Amino acid sequence: MYDLVIKHGLLITPQGTRRADLAVDGARIAAIGRDLAGRTTLDAAGCYVLPGAVDEHVHLQMPLAGRVSTDTFAGGTVAAACGGTTTVIDFVTPAPGESMAAALAARRAEADPAVAVDYGLHMTIP
Repeated sequence: MYDLVIKHGLLITPQGTRRADLAVDGARIAAIGRDLAGRTTLDAAGCYVLPGAVDEHVHLQMPLAGRVSTDTFAGGTVAAACGGTTTVIDFVTPAPGESMAAALAARRAEADPAVAVDYGLHMTIP
C-alpha cells in the first residue's frame, strides 16, 4: 500500500495525457496505473494532475536599495506551493567586501529553516 494515491485524474506527462491513478511513497512518485491503493486517497476526477512548476526568478526576503522585498522565505514559498510551484530559485547578493561563500552561507541560513518548497540560489556577481 502506498502513502498517497491520487485517483481518477488526467495525468499530464512528457508522453502525453492519460486517465490513471498516481501513487506516492515518501516524496516520490512510486507508480502510475489503475486501482492503486493508498493509506490516503485523493479523488482527482475532473482534475489535471501535473508536475510542479519551477519559478527561476524570485525575490524572497531580498535586500534591495535600502528595502527588503515583501515576500519572506516562509510566506513566499507557501504561496508558491498553493499555486503549483514546487521549486523556486532566488538570488544571493554579496555585500561590498563580503565573499561569495559567506553571502551564500548567510542566505542559506535564512532560507533553510523557512522554505516550504525546494529551492535554489544563484549568485549576483558584485
